[in-house]
Amino acid sequence: MEAVVVAQAFHWFDGERALAEIHRILKPNGYLGMLWNARDESLPWVAELTKIIDPFEKGAPRYKTGKWKLAFSHTPLFSALQSAQYQYLQKGDVQMVIDRIASISFIGALPSSEKESVLEQVKTLLRRSLETKNQSEIQLPYRTDVYWCQKEDLT
Repeated sequence: MEAVVVAQAFHWFDGERALAEIHRILKPNGYLGMLWNARDESLPWVAELTKIIDPFEKGAPRYKTGKWKLAFSHTPLFSALQSAQYQYLQKGDVQMVIDRIASISFIGALPSSEKESVLEQVKTLLRRSLETKNQSEIQLPYRTDVYWCQKEDLT
């Protein structure tokens, strides 16, 4: 393989084992690329959204902790990580935001009553926030964080 791309997932991997396997299957000079979409919490309503959902993560692996980078800090298998960031807006109605929050792994895994409570809190936030209330289109800001590195030749 000339490249391996991992989207929204490397933080779930056993990093050292994953890097060894990716190194094994890559051709010489091959690349590993990883990307994540993260909510842009610089807007107050998006920061409030995070405050609603974060208490339910309960130890689930998360990209934003940065723990996934530990496997890269001492491996001889790959070059140093390079990175870039891109901004974008996910546009939709209130239901789009609700569906997006409901699709987060640790929210989706909640018991029905608890999940509904979280989603009600999100609806309440959207109704009262100056940036989202009475809006037919809500713009949910994201940034895409892209990382890549190249396979090192160990011979």
